[in-house]
Amino acid sequence: MIRHATSRDLKAIAAINRTSFSGNKPKGTAERWVKSHFEQGAQYHYVVDVKNGVVRAFIGWELKGGFARETPALELEQLAVHEDFRGKGIGQKIVEASFKKMKTWLTKHQPEAQSVRVFVWAKDENGYARKIYTRLCDSIAGERTLYGVKEVMYVGLHRL
Repeated sequence: MIRHATSRDLKAIAAINRTSFSGNKPKGTAERWVKSHFEQGAQYHYVVDVKNGVVRAFIGWELKGGFARETPALELEQLAVHEDFRGKGIGQKIVEASFKKMKTWLTKHQPEAQSVRVFVWAKDENGYARKIYTRLCDSIAGERTLYGVKEVMYVGLHRL
C-alpha cells in the first residue's frame, strides 16, 4: 500500500534514509532530518510504500514557491528504497503512485493551479534513477556538481 506517511512512520523512514544518503550516517542525524521535513506540514510530504506493516520505501515531495501559484513547482526531494527490497520495481511504483497523490493534494489545496512543474536532481552516474525520473520528467534543465558528484536536473510539466 502506498499512502501519506504518519508520525509513526518516521523511525522507519529515518532508518532507510541513514542507509541511503551519506549526509545522515551519524547517530541521530537521519531522525532529526526526517522529523524536520515532516514538521514542515503542507510544504513537505512524505509518502511511504508499506507491505505487511513494513515500510519498504519512502519519497519526499517538497512544494516550492508558495501556496498560490498557477503552476506550482514540486521537487521530488528524496526517494529511497530499503536495501532488502531494492531491484523489485518499488522505486518506480512509489514515484508514480505518490505523484498521483500529490496532484490530488494540489488540486484540493491550490484550486488556482492548472498544472505542476516537477523537478528532481539525480546523480548522473545513477542509471536506475535516470530511468525512473525520465518517465516523470521530459527534459534535462541543467547540471551541477554537489559534494564532488555530478548531478542532473530533470524537469517535467504536468496538467492537473
